[in-house]
Amino acid sequence: MAVAEESIRGKTRPDMSRNEGLAGQTVTKGDYEYTYDDNGYAKKAINVKNRQEREQEGYGGGGYSGGGDSSYYDSLQPTDLSGYLNDMYKAYTDAQLAALKSAYEQNLAGLQADAEKIPGIYQGARNEAASQNDIARMAFNEYANARGLNTGTSGQAALANSAVLQSNLTDISTKESDAIAENALQQQQLAIEYRNAAVQAQAEGNYQMAQALYNEYVRQDNAAMQTAQLAQEQANWEAQFNAGNSQWQQQFDASQQEYQDSLSAQNREYAYNLAMTMLAAGVMPDANTLSQAGISTSDAMNMRLAASGGTSSGNSGSGGRGSSSGSSSGGSSSSSGSTSGSQNRIEDVSQLGSAALNIANAMSRSNSASQLGTWTETIQNALDRGQITEAEADFLMRAMGF
Repeated sequence: MAVAEESIRGKTRPDMSRNEGLAGQTVTKGDYEYTYDDNGYAKKAINVKNRQEREQEGYGGGGYSGGGDSSYYDSLQPTDLSGYLNDMYKAYTDAQLAALKSAYEQNLAGLQADAEKIPGIYQGARNEAASQNDIARMAFNEYANARGLNTGTSGQAALANSAVLQSNLTDISTKESDAIAENALQQQQLAIEYRNAAVQAQAEGNYQMAQALYNEYVRQDNAAMQTAQLAQEQANWEAQFNAGNSQWQQQFDASQQEYQDSLSAQNREYAYNLAMTMLAAGVMPDANTLSQAGISTSDAMNMRLAASGGTSSGNSGSGGRGSSSGSSSGGSSSSSGSTSGSQNRIEDVSQLGSAALNIANAMSRSNSASQLGTWTETIQNALDRGQITEAEADFLMRAMGF
């Protein structure tokens, strides 16, 4: 009746039949994990395939991830009692047959005992008939002697007496034969009744067992249908829950992204306003502030120079350095250097060479007032070693506000 993992209405149904070899064990067969009691009856089956799939899938997202698990209903498979019913009705039928056999054997033993007594009973009757015949004969002889009857009369009497004895013995033998035949017939009838009763008991037991197994199948089928319906309802609820949870997660992610974008815009606006305020005051913002504000180092240095009036201060600074150069090389050299510095004046970071640009970037990352002397010395050393030109030195000095 039960077939391992039988497919019922599109669902895999576990084999809940009895298996005495697995008594007291928990084993996995196919998609199910079975638990057997001490008598080998399957008392629980869990769909491990669905459980593993759900453990791998999980519930994602930041929302509530509760809810039931439809695989729970797969573990509520009805126990298959067909094996138990088979055993029960077999035991019942065996008991009926045993009772019939016992009654038959008892009755047969009684008849056989009666049959063994029959010869003795009728032998006694024969002996009694012969004894009575002898008594009658002797009585007649005494009577004949007393009356003086002749020998012929006595012979006729003896013949008649013998005939009576033979008739009595024949009647006894006939009754004995009838008794033996009756006993044998009773034994035959008893055997027939026993066989018929045994066949009837077996048939009734088989019918009752078949009816019980059919009812058990109907019970299992109805229980499986109810379980499948519950599992489907649970699956539908889970699908609806997951869809709602996914929608909530999408909305949550969108709101989080919107918040992050708004926060980034506020931080960028704050950094831009701070950088512009510092540049307007002639202060170079640090690299992190410039990065958040979206302002490059070269643009910041240009804006700082523009805010601090770099051209006029640059003229005085350049003139001073030109005079110093002229004093060491003569009047004509001083005049030429001053004219050349004015003509080659640098107004943008993009005009700097690599060495001067490295100094400018380093200055933008560390622009505290306490380090102005250090940067002045660095610029002068680079100029003396020929790493930067006078125009680049002039631009860097103006960038620091000189």
